[in-house]
Parts: sequence; C-alpha cells; structure tokens
Amino acid sequence: MDVPLDENVGIRLDSGTGDSQSEIPIVAKSFLIDRIMDTIKTFNRRKFRSAREEVSKYCQCLSSLGIDISELERRIKSIFDHAETIEELESSPNFISAVRLMNADENLALRKRKLASHISTKSFLFQVTGSVSLELQQTREKIKELEDSILHLKSTEAELTLRLEVADDSLKKLIPTKEELQKDVVDAEKEYAAAIEGCNDSKESTGLRELIELFEERRQIFEI
Repeated sequence: MDVPLDENVGIRLDSGTGDSQSEIPIVAKSFLIDRIMDTIKTFNRRKFRSAREEVSKYCQCLSSLGIDISELERRIKSIFDHAETIEELESSPNFISAVRLMNADENLALRKRKLASHISTKSFLFQVTGSVSLELQQTREKIKELEDSILHLKSTEAELTLRLEVADDSLKKLIPTKEELQKDVVDAEKEYAAAIEGCNDSKESTGLRELIELFEERRQIFEI
C-alpha cells in the first residue's frame, strides 16, 4: 500500500520499506519538490530539453530517499511531451504563418512588458529623486543655519575672551591692593580710637557732626 506524501505533486512513500515519514530528510525532500515545481512553472518552452534533464535529476534524488515517484514522473512526462509536440508543430511548414504570428505576439507582449517596466521604474526613480532632492535641500539649509550659529558663537566667544582678558588685567593692576587697604583700615581705627580719647563730648562737637551729616545728606539729593 502506498502512503501519499504530497498531493500536489503525487509523491508516495512505499510503506513496505518500514520507514516512516518522520525518518525522511524533510528538508531535502521539501527543497527538491520546490525545485521541481519551480522549474516546471518557469522553464522556457523552447528549451524544454534542458529543463527536462534538470527535473530528472531532482526526481532521481527523491527516489534515492526511498520515495515512490512513479506518479510524479508520469505527470512530468506529460508536461514535457506537450512541449515537444508544440515544437514539432512549430517546425512543420503547415504552421509557418501561425508560428510567425505567435512569435510576433509573444515578442510584442514582451516589448510591452519591458516598456511598462521601464515607465514604472522611471516614475519610481523620479519620485525617489524628488524626495532625495528635497531632503538634501533641507539638510543644506540646516547646515547653513548651523554655520551661522557657529559664526555667531565664535564672535561671542571672542568678545567674552576679550572681556575676560581685560577683567584679569584690571584685577592684576588693581591699586591699592587688599593688603594696603586693610592696613589703612587698621590705621584709621587707631586714629579713631585716639580721637575719641582726646575729644570732649561738647555741644560744639555734636553740632559739627550734625552739620557734616546734613552736608552729606544735602549733596546726595542734589539735582540739576
């Protein structure tokens, strides 16, 4: 009894061998089946002999896996016999005009497909070109903006560098120095203490102090 492996291609495994489907190299079988089907569906009718040889090799490989390919070979043979019959008819003088017409029709269809493909490809490339050109323009504009920003920042950097140099130079040339001013404060404190000891708290002293304070206040609020 035969057990079907693939209904699409009519491959069977002989159960009498004692092998189960799980023992067959599934990957190899699937690959060979795919290659056979792809070749059958795509081979050039006028080059059927080379395609037939290729398919025959795949069938031999399937057979070496213990797969009964008799039904598959029968179906494949009918396909290639069909192609061979067409070749014989095309070589007959009675079909010269018909063959010419079919060839012209196939050639015209091929040329139309190539033209349509060219137009489609060209249209796609135009779209890509437009999109890329726009993106390139936007990128260049961003680069220009960044360059302007860099120039502005460099100008600001130069200005700040100059201001820093001036400040550093002024700091180095600051006169009098902190130490000198601290010494002046100490001397002034001593003088103030001595003045307090030698000064009587009289009306004259108080009046003079108030007069000085009034002077300072008046000149601070003076306006023209």
